[in-house]
Amino acid sequence: MKAIVTNKRGITIVSFEGHLSFSHTTKLKETLQELYEHKKNRKVVFNFEKLEFVGSSGIKPFIKMLKEFNKDTDKPRFYGLSTEYQRLFKAFEGRNPFFIFNDEHEALKSYRFTPNKRWIATKRVGRA
Repeated sequence: MKAIVTNKRGITIVSFEGHLSFSHTTKLKETLQELYEHKKNRKVVFNFEKLEFVGSSGIKPFIKMLKEFNKDTDKPRFYGLSTEYQRLFKAFEGRNPFFIFNDEHEALKSYRFTPNKRWIATKRVGRA
C-alpha cells in the first residue's frame, strides 16, 4: 500500500493506493500521528479511490487506527470508499460516526461547515 500526501486549500489529503496489509498499518499509524502532531492544520481528508479491497487481512487494525483519529475535534473526512469499506466503517464507527463523502469536492467543502447530527445523517454516502 502506498499513501500519497498532498495539500489542497490548506487541507491535507492522504490518498491510498494498492492493497492493504497489516504490515502497512503500523507504519501508516506512525506517519499519521507525526502528521497530526507536527502540522498546525489538523484538517485531513482520506482518499480511498485507489485502495483495493482484498479481504479482511489488516483491515481491523487499519480501521481501529482511523477511529483514533476520528475522535479528534477536527474529524477527518473520507471519500472514495468501496461498498466493502463502507460496510466495515459503519460496523466499527460506534459513537463517533465517520464523515464519509462521495468525492473530494464534498469532503473539502465540508470543512467550511460545523457538522451536526442532522448534517451527518444527510451527508453520508447513499443518503439523500
